[in-house]
This record gives sequence, C-alpha cells and structure tokens, in this order.
Amino acid sequence: MKNNPFLSKEVDLKRISKGLKIGLPVVIMIFVIGNHYINLIDDTLRNHYVGENQSQDNPVEEVQDNKVLGEFSLPSDSPFYADEYIDTRIDERDGYGKLIRHIDEPSYYFKDGEVVTLKDSWLLKNGYELNLVCGEVDLKKRTDPADYLTCKIYYNGNLVVDNVYYNAYCYDIENFQDCFGTVTFAVFSKPHSSPEFLATSFLPNGFDSSISIFNLENGKASRLSFETREGDVYEDIGARGFMFELYAKYDKDGYLENDINSIELVNYEWNPFLYGEGIGGFYHIWRIKDDRFVESKSITVIDSENKGIMNL
Repeated sequence: MKNNPFLSKEVDLKRISKGLKIGLPVVIMIFVIGNHYINLIDDTLRNHYVGENQSQDNPVEEVQDNKVLGEFSLPSDSPFYADEYIDTRIDERDGYGKLIRHIDEPSYYFKDGEVVTLKDSWLLKNGYELNLVCGEVDLKKRTDPADYLTCKIYYNGNLVVDNVYYNAYCYDIENFQDCFGTVTFAVFSKPHSSPEFLATSFLPNGFDSSISIFNLENGKASRLSFETREGDVYEDIGARGFMFELYAKYDKDGYLENDINSIELVNYEWNPFLYGEGIGGFYHIWRIKDDRFVESKSITVIDSENKGIMNL
C-alpha cells in the first residue's frame, strides 16, 4: 500500500516547489481578473445610482458653464455699475450667432526696406467694390511701430472714411528686414440677403480703438451712430483694440435672421490704468434701431484674481 504524500510526515521540498510554480501564477491571475471585474461592476453601479443624484443635486457642468454672477453687484454710484456681472469673457451667446468676417484686418508683406504704397480692392455683394488706399511709406524711416499711419476706404467709388488705422514697419529695424503692414478694418458679409457691414478702427490712444460701423446697402455706405441710455449720440465707440462682434438672432429653424433690426453689437473695453484691481473689463450691448445702435445692456467683468485681460 502506497503512502499518501499529503499525509506523510516527511516533507518533499521538490514537490512543494513544483506545486508553487504551478499554483501561484494561477492564483495571481484569478485575483487580478476578479479584482478588475469587481471594480468594473462597482463603477457601473456608482454611476447609475450616485451619478444621477449628483447631476441633479450638484450639477458640476452647469456651474462651470454659468458665467453670470447673479448675487454680485456694485454700488449704483460706481463707474462700473452694470446690468449684469460675469467672471469671464463673452464669446457665444444664447439665441445669437456671430456674423461672418468676410474681410478681417488684412495684413501684407513688403520687400525689405522699400518705399511702399499700399492699395487693395475686394468685390462685395451685388458687384460693388471696396477699395483700400494707403499713402506712401518709406520703411527705412519707420523706426517706431507706435507711430501709426492711416488709410482711406472707398465703397462703390465713394469715400467712406479717411482715418483707418494702418501700421507698417520692419521687425528688424536695424537691417530693415521682415517688413509687413496691417490695416484694421473688417467687412461682415455672407451670401444671400443678409445685411453687410463695414467696421473701421481709428486709434486715438495706445489702448483703445475708436470703432465706426457702416451699413453697406445698394452701393451706399451709411454710418450707424451710437445712442447711449442717457440719450447721447456718438459717431463711434471705444473698444479694446478691435475687440467687438456683431451678432444676429437665430430663427426657429436655426438660421441667422436677415432682418437688420435683429443685429446686435457687443464691444469690450479694458484699460488697466483706469479700471484698477478687481475689474476685468466692461461690455456694452447695442441693438440696431432705425439708423443707429441703441445701448440695451451693460456688463462688467469681475476679475477676482486680478489677472486683467489674461483672465478673460
């Protein structure tokens, strides 16, 4: 009769070593696979039971998307008092879409150190032409980029504006190389019967632009003035750089409306020397009424971290 090796008092080390080599990897594999499926089931149940309640009781995404500071307000005598306060920059707007910039601050390369006379033209709706004419510039004399120039814009052969902001200089002012120029204006246009607008910029100081808007229709450019809530009327408005957008309402089918009275302009102003800490900028919303933009809403950007425009 053979003895049962498992009941033997004598321990065979070779048998034990062989058994461990075979059994231990199997045990580890079972543990790893089992742990994976336990975690998978646990995550699934958590998402099903906990996730739904969390999205209802604590909507994280909704809080992140909510830019309006509903409980915040400044004193009514503050220069930054507004209808609404937000903590980030305006980009997309509910119910509105941006008008397309058919032309947007065109830029040009020039030969090194040459004397340039910039001229350009574009064909717009219904065959009407927009012409840009800038005066002669000797790039070798352009040693200060802050010393800007101006251009003229013609529409259908008629002068529209004669002080459009233009800058031309050489990046390498010692060797007069890498020369280029930029003209700050835009044309908002898209096919079909939607309105067409020309926006031009004049730079009266080092921070803000003075922006003018013209409605281009049937070969005629009509300036749209700006009326504030106080009833004051201006030919142009201020904006940080060229930071503004034109918006149109979406219709019930999801298309931008073609009615000119659905157009709104949103301009952004920011001056670090005037606004001080805690103010990240100021928005105005203007709505077209008859032959002008009428101010309809003011919005102050609250910059709690004092990062200024970099926080927008």
